[in-house]
Amino acid sequence: MAAPLLVSSSPTNGQTAVKKNASITLLFDTALDPTTVTGATVVLFNSALNERVPAQVAVSSDGLTVAI
Repeated sequence: MAAPLLVSSSPTNGQTAVKKNASITLLFDTALDPTTVTGATVVLFNSALNERVPAQVAVSSDGLTVAI
């Protein structure tokens, strides 16, 4: 089975003027196993500070959308 592919994200890659508290949404082409989508497997990273950003992760009931 092929790995799920990212179809879209919001905000988009390279988008500017995004609020610090903006929600991040990832849409995949195949349903994800919700037991594998956790704060340990989905990481938000601040490259300017070279550190992980604490975040809560949620998967939609159909498994296609991840919200951070």
